[in-house]
Amino acid sequence: MSQGGESSASRRSRSKMRHFPVGVETGLLLVICPLCKMARVIERRSRRENENIGRVFFKCPRDNVPGPTRCGYYRFQRNYLDDLVEGKYVQFFDVENGVEDIEEMQSGEVEQGPNGGGMNKEVEARMESLSKTVRLLVVLVVGLCALVVGYLLK
Repeated sequence: MSQGGESSASRRSRSKMRHFPVGVETGLLLVICPLCKMARVIERRSRRENENIGRVFFKCPRDNVPGPTRCGYYRFQRNYLDDLVEGKYVQFFDVENGVEDIEEMQSGEVEQGPNGGGMNKEVEARMESLSKTVRLLVVLVVGLCALVVGYLLK
């Protein structure tokens, strides 16, 4: 007999759920290295005193292994996200415009970043707009909560 108001079926279904490791800094999925396929990619923050200080990067732990088994997989966050999308681990969808909008963005104007990775200007603009919208919603929710608390304490 189950205790705590939980059925054995719900315990079984929860035990079948798979938990994939994600990076602490970014929350991005940490996948098996796409180059050597021998280890899971790790997430780190750059501490070197150069233009990359503080940037998050992903690398294969076998990058430090000497000899022929050394893996050279090393990507900064944006390029790693591109790899996840390319490997179909992550998909982005625009709820309003669907697949056509994604195809437009993929064929849009691309500028080369400092590490050779492409950055789509339209995607950057949309991300900035989304960020502003989220900030506005947070302010509105906090304001609404303050009004409700003020009303209840009245």
